[in-house]
Amino acid sequence: MDKTKQCDCMSHFYMNNLKQFCYECPGECTECENRKMGDDTYKCTSCQDVKMTIPNNICVCPDLYFLSTSHHLCIKCDDSCTACENDGNEHSRCTACPNRDMIVKEDGKCYCPDGKFLSNDKSKCNSCTAPCNLCTNDGTDKQKCTSCYDDKMDKDKNCDCFDTYFMTNNKEDCIKCPVYCPTCVADEVDYPKCSKCVDPINMQIDIHN
Repeated sequence: MDKTKQCDCMSHFYMNNLKQFCYECPGECTECENRKMGDDTYKCTSCQDVKMTIPNNICVCPDLYFLSTSHHLCIKCDDSCTACENDGNEHSRCTACPNRDMIVKEDGKCYCPDGKFLSNDKSKCNSCTAPCNLCTNDGTDKQKCTSCYDDKMDKDKNCDCFDTYFMTNNKEDCIKCPVYCPTCVADEVDYPKCSKCVDPINMQIDIHN
């Protein structure tokens, strides 16, 4: 009871129009009141989270946040999103991504499609190029291979061919160097061109071929 000796609702409750019942405010409101005469609906007057605002009489989270239904607080969207919602398990699920190439996968995050990587400014998904089959951003807007076209490529070396192999001009295959060349490169028609001989004393590279 308040100081005027009239019955009033306790904190976090509001009174119906006939002043017969107290209804509980929704969880995201710390305080609320009856919205208008003849209508027992509420309007929030203060919110659980200082980040919330009260447009249209209800507490809402700002952009890039979603409402936790169990804690009634605003939780930040995953960094891959430009908008998100509660996935039902108190985790972020993206509803919008930084660019139209991106897709939302089962974990609720935005990703570039396979075979592409996200630019530093997130404005586009750049295509991975051979010898990379799959790639990520190396931090300088260049690709870093995570999967290669050929199993004879070393992804830890950005898909360079393993020793004693040379890369074809389209960068999609590694071919074994001849036995007399420990290292070689491709010529203009993808024929091996020795860069070192197996016996440097008794063998020399024919520069005319």
